[in-house]
Amino acid sequence: MIEAPEPKLPPIMVRYTDNLKDQIAEISNQFEDDVRIKLAGEQLKIFPANSDIHRAITKYLTDGKIEFYVITLRINARLKRC
Repeated sequence: MIEAPEPKLPPIMVRYTDNLKDQIAEISNQFEDDVRIKLAGEQLKIFPANSDIHRAITKYLTDGKIEFYVITLRINARLKRC
């Protein structure tokens, strides 16, 4: 039996602040090996390992009042019927 692949999680985009290094250190320490962080233009891209980590990171950012947004990946978007 073939299992369906797990859907890709969208990255969490965080806007830079004055304390960028502190933000990266806090997120890295809090979630350790469960995230990958990339610098992208004027934002951080956070790639969580699974959906539980994704929820935990968004809760952490919301509680800390840190500005962020999540982009829906085209792979996960609904297909339109013609």
